[in-house]
Parts: sequence; C-alpha cells; structure tokens
Amino acid sequence: MAQRASTSDDLRGRLRVSASSYFGRALLAPHLPAFMAAHPRLEITVRLGSHKVDLSREEADVLIRASREGCEDLVARRVASEPLVLCAAPSYLERRPQIKDLEDLAQHTFLTCDTERAGQEMIIPIVSREHSVQPIGLFRSNDPELLLRLACAGKGIALIPLILAKPNIEDGSLQVAFPTLELRPMEFDLMYLPGKRNSRKVRAFADYLLGALKQPAGRPSSGA
Repeated sequence: MAQRASTSDDLRGRLRVSASSYFGRALLAPHLPAFMAAHPRLEITVRLGSHKVDLSREEADVLIRASREGCEDLVARRVASEPLVLCAAPSYLERRPQIKDLEDLAQHTFLTCDTERAGQEMIIPIVSREHSVQPIGLFRSNDPELLLRLACAGKGIALIPLILAKPNIEDGSLQVAFPTLELRPMEFDLMYLPGKRNSRKVRAFADYLLGALKQPAGRPSSGA
C-alpha cells in the first residue's frame, strides 16, 4: 500500500523524474498517486527507460538508477534495496543438470538485465563477491518483465528482482534455481545535482519516496 502523504499544495512548478522502466512500473507507480494528491499544483513528468540523462543540462531534476557509475558528482540517496532471485520454469530445470554449487551454473542458459557487458560472461552478484560465469547460453535485455516471460517459457534461468518473480514462484510456474545462494540486492539511488539540494520540490519527492519504499520485500522460498 502506498504511503500517505500530508496534503501541502504550496509546491509549484515542474518536477522532472527519470527512472529505469522496472523501477518506474514496479516501485514508483504504486506510490505516485498519494504524492500527486499531496501536491496538486506540482507538475510531475516521469520519463522511463535506460537512456542516458544529463542533469547538468537540465534534462531532469531527479535521476533514479541502480548504479552510481558516471554519477559520482551527484547527491545520492538510497531509496530501495530489491532482493534478486535466480529462477526458472520447472520444465527447464527438469531437463538441465542439477545446480549444487557455483561451478554447475556454467552448464545453464541465463537471462540477464546486464546489457552493458559484452561477450558471453555472466556476472552473478552473490553477497560476498561478484561471481563470473561463462554459461552455455546468454540472453540480455534491459526489461526484467521480458526476462520473466522468457523464464516462464522455459528459455533459461532469469536473474530478476524477487518482487517481479514472486507471484510466479508462489503459483509454481517458476522455481528458485539455487535456493542456498545468497544474492546481493539491487540497490536504487535517487540522485540530483548539488545545486538542487535546497530545492523544496526535489527534497519533498526524495523524502516521500524514501519513506514509501522503506519496507523490505520477503525472502524467496524454493518454490518446490
């Protein structure tokens, strides 16, 4: 349920937000109505996608991304920490080698959001370190929902946010492929220029979103 925001109609002007498609649809959209109701005179524009945004050219007021790379000069606030899961359709797991340790992962096909990396290397962010795998097959997309659909169709093991896969894990159409493996969560930061630090509309949006997203998601079960 979206956090309720206190009504305050003194914020005016335009607030431009840029976020990844997944964050916008799964995490931002449920909480926008309350913020909009609290600030009815604030014009809000949200642009979703993996496109590059230059805040110094005023292409947006606020940027929300899962990586701070290239954004070291910006003010950053951690707004969400999303658990990840390796999941696949039972039909896929039944016909492929059983996964008992990290070395077994190389015998599988993976579906990943890591579109920046070239070649057949798959990086799995386990808690202690990043584990590199050279899988027998690799599909990349910047849309986790597409990866979810392909995983349900038995096309490989998807590395996607738990919140997206949870309904399918619960109904048995997906299973956790490596239940004992602890993955490092995907962390989202809300960023803006230091010169925007005293902007009331930016501060109000950041404070609200930080409060709205403070509840962590649950841990996955094996789905067996």
